Amino acid sequence: MAKSKSAKRKHNGAQNVPNKLQKTSLPTVAGVVTPPSADTDAALIEPKNIASIVSEDELEITIETLQALSRYPNLIKSKACKDLRVAIYDFKQASTTGLLTTADANLTSRISAALVDGKLTEARVLLAEMRVKEQQPKLGALCRWVRDLDVLSGLSGRVDGMSAVGERSDSEIALLKVMDAILRVTGPTDRNLKIESGENPISVQEVWNMRKGDVPEAVYAKVLDKSLIPHPETITAKFKVLETIPGPERKPPNHHPAILYTSEDNAVHLTSPGPSRSRHSHPIVPNLGLIKDVLSSTECKEIIAAGEAVEFIPDAPVRDDGGEVSVLAHNFYWVIDQAFHDQLWERVREYVPENVGGKKVRGLNRRFRVYRYVPGAEYRCHIDGAWPPSGISPAGVYQYDSSPPTKRQSSLFTFLIYLNDDFEGGETTFFLPSVKEGTMNAYPMKPVMGSVAVFPHGETNGALLHEGTGVRKGANAKNAAIVNSGYVTSLENRLQKLEAKCSELIPGVDLEKLAPQTPGIPGSSAWELPTNPWAATTSDAPSHPSYTDSFPRISTGFEWSEQGDALNQLADGMAFLSVNPEGAGYLGTSANVALLRSLHHNGWTIDSSVSRVIDSSKTAKPSLREAWAWSEMTHDADLDQLINTLIDSYFRNFHTRYPIVHEATFRAQTEELAPKPDPESWLLLRHVILAIGGWCMGYDTKGFDELLGAKTQGWSRNTSILSSGSLTLVQAVALKGHFTQRQNNPNTGWNFSGLAVRIAISLGLHREFPAWNISVFDREMRRRVGWCVFVMDAGTAITFGRPILWPTDGMMDIKEPMNVDDEKLTSTTLVAPEESTGSTIYSHLIWQIQFHQLTNSMYTRRMSSFDLPAEEILEMDSKITVWEKTLPAYFKHGHTDPNEPEYITTARCRLLWRLACFRIMLHTPLLLRWATEKSVGVLSPQADTEAARRCRELCLEYAHLTVKYTEEYFSLHIFSPMHDWYAIYYLFQSSLIPVFCITTEPTSPDAAAWGADIEAAKRILETVNTHSDKARRFLDVLNRLYSSLDEMEGFMETMQQEGGDIMGMVYGQMQGAPESAQQTGQSIHQTGF
Repeated sequence: MAKSKSAKRKHNGAQNVPNKLQKTSLPTVAGVVTPPSADTDAALIEPKNIASIVSEDELEITIETLQALSRYPNLIKSKACKDLRVAIYDFKQASTTGLLTTADANLTSRISAALVDGKLTEARVLLAEMRVKEQQPKLGALCRWVRDLDVLSGLSGRVDGMSAVGERSDSEIALLKVMDAILRVTGPTDRNLKIESGENPISVQEVWNMRKGDVPEAVYAKVLDKSLIPHPETITAKFKVLETIPGPERKPPNHHPAILYTSEDNAVHLTSPGPSRSRHSHPIVPNLGLIKDVLSSTECKEIIAAGEAVEFIPDAPVRDDGGEVSVLAHNFYWVIDQAFHDQLWERVREYVPENVGGKKVRGLNRRFRVYRYVPGAEYRCHIDGAWPPSGISPAGVYQYDSSPPTKRQSSLFTFLIYLNDDFEGGETTFFLPSVKEGTMNAYPMKPVMGSVAVFPHGETNGALLHEGTGVRKGANAKNAAIVNSGYVTSLENRLQKLEAKCSELIPGVDLEKLAPQTPGIPGSSAWELPTNPWAATTSDAPSHPSYTDSFPRISTGFEWSEQGDALNQLADGMAFLSVNPEGAGYLGTSANVALLRSLHHNGWTIDSSVSRVIDSSKTAKPSLREAWAWSEMTHDADLDQLINTLIDSYFRNFHTRYPIVHEATFRAQTEELAPKPDPESWLLLRHVILAIGGWCMGYDTKGFDELLGAKTQGWSRNTSILSSGSLTLVQAVALKGHFTQRQNNPNTGWNFSGLAVRIAISLGLHREFPAWNISVFDREMRRRVGWCVFVMDAGTAITFGRPILWPTDGMMDIKEPMNVDDEKLTSTTLVAPEESTGSTIYSHLIWQIQFHQLTNSMYTRRMSSFDLPAEEILEMDSKITVWEKTLPAYFKHGHTDPNEPEYITTARCRLLWRLACFRIMLHTPLLLRWATEKSVGVLSPQADTEAARRCRELCLEYAHLTVKYTEEYFSLHIFSPMHDWYAIYYLFQSSLIPVFCITTEPTSPDAAAWGADIEAAKRILETVNTHSDKARRFLDVLNRLYSSLDEMEGFMETMQQEGGDIMGMVYGQMQGAPESAQQTGQSIHQTGF
């Protein structure tokens, strides 16, 4: 008799067993299919086994309770069971859809529910939303979606030479379009533009046939006439039943049992070394390969004979809808003997990657699934799932998971062994979404006797949708075996040694934080799973982007560290190249990187490798550190000369953009002709001014610390930054933030900038205080410093997509700086001078202030919602246009004055760039929303309005203007590394807009103009890449995003001929079940560590 609940509690207490295990313990349970996560935090969030949620006793009590209540239906309907009924409903929903399906549930569960309910249109819309939000379902959900669709391709009824099957019903077409949408969630997409695109949802490509031209050996005829197995009793004597699983208990339930056999050593003898083997890669399908001649024909026939002797059992899963049962195949399950495994593994191991993602190969799964596909049978579309390595214990008991408890293994590759090829049809067909939305390209692979098809599974990215296309009626049967290949963590010893060496070479390095930024190892195996869904696609062309916040994998993923240049070679002060959100800090949707992330998440290779950056640096212009070794600057005369040069550079280049320091006062203080009001802060200010001066000259600023004593008297050990506040400190900290960001430490710079805002507010720099009796000069300096901090803060926030920290207009009443020359306003001025009607070094600051006063609220509104109405965006744009007309003539485009100061020329360029790119930022969401909806073939009314079309036109117009302005700037031949920095910053941001558009609508009449803008941007970057590492990196990315104009014209011509739409988004990669006809099912195992 079962124990009562209290008795069980008492028993647990006596045994000191917790009723509910702590999540941190995460005990290992035999039979776990998926490998344990290497990420502890993620493991806590997503429990990997039921024991981490409830104890065995609690689960047993729950079952007993439900069984008892089921005998009394009236009691279940009572008020006392209300909460139980709700819980059971949620449990049922989770059991059928994977997750709850309430309105606020995640997209995965909503898609699952839509598929279960047959709401196919809703499923496609939700899949599109998932892609827009850059979300990916888990592998199990993807496999479930494919199973729920239960798609029948119909390819087995196709006549040889046909590119598509006959007419389909509307319901069949709807199912296939949903399947296509699923595949576009995670990829890869087939970018082959030479394929004819029709209205059929499946376009069948040429069969990949690696079989020799000789006549296939007649194997099935020998099965029928019994000549293959003249003495079956001699074979069956070598096999025994290991385990029998009744049909209803199988997963999914089946009309027939699963009988597991095992064999004595060498029951099927493999000779050594075996046939001569070779590996061939599929020309299109990523990571699909064929290892030819792994088994001899004799060995293949012995395996078939074994299956016939012990008897193949029909495989007929129970259909949920009670529909007609289709016999997919007949099979038998065979846990192979160790001798057979070792010999087979010896033949194939050289063709299997030694490790994938740090997981070392361990061998083949000993559980084979040997299939016989009779004529007319087929294995519907599916994706293979990960499997644990099965085996037999020393006591002779079958082990579903025989991997060590502390080193869980799971498979990464499917091994599909073809045992015969004397039949018609029966191809293994792989499906990739084409460039045309709603159409999949089918790539059939001809079985070759004795060969092994190898392809990845077990991960969302990289797994391939495929089917066992039916054997033609009237043909012979097909035999194959499905196996998995396994990976496990046996790299610990070597890794420990490596980690120890890293710690020795780089003291204090955090390898966990460094790991997500580690680039791929050159020369790695061709079968290594790609980092992103499109890394292995057939071309470098992308699909359509999405544009929402990107999230790290774990809860601490936004945490960052920018200490040490060796560990931060790909950091980017422009917030362009931090494509991976891991360790980069939060970068919002207005950040420059958002555009590249949209492309990257859809398959583009964006990040330059470390080796590429290092190699490119070898051709860079020699730095000041190389020309003047800082360690040699020991003579006072040399040092004084250097300091004066750097100060001159600062005030000539940087001061005219941000006049936060009074030049005459600072020079007097440097010459000891004027007192320093805050000596410690002044030393910090002096150091950063010298550093910025060096940067403005285009030189490497490393080494300043040693030369100028910054380590002892500067930033690294000065605690006054946090324990005091002065105008000088605000100047120093604000400049330090600006400079640090431009040294590719964006988050460190952000911290300094935020500190400058806080100190400024603590000094009341946001207030005018008209009754305060201070000098005209001191009041003006407060205005200049306060407004410079305001402009710097707004610009940095927009760059990073983060909130603006400076108080809003209603909280600040400080007046704008005066537009006067320095000679008219000095420390001895008693009366405020009359402002100039012409240009001064403060003119640019004044108009920047007015620009941000107008647009900061627009930016905040834009960041608050991705779906602003087009009419509201146009209204914002119109206000900017009205304001732009108020600019003085010397800041308007087209102004020419041969006598104007260079700082006005560069200020005009920067202001025009800023205006155009801010407007691009406003309009980009509408452009991308349109492209997203166009990719699924359903344009919403909001995206098809005149206002929405106008927004798209303006976005492209401002991108074109930015390229034009940048060409004009470089034509002036102004040598200014600082201004070049800004030119490259705005140029790259704007050049991505035509990339998106030409990808979305390559047949547009404007496509040639878009391509011309991209080519112009590339020419500019090529011009300046000899002295700008940033330009080299951006050019490298742009070259990978966009081919030459000639190639694109050919591409567009092809698309126009085919009437295609290049909006193919990569959605698919799922996990699933076994393979197609006579194949030996086996998987490759891995574990995390």
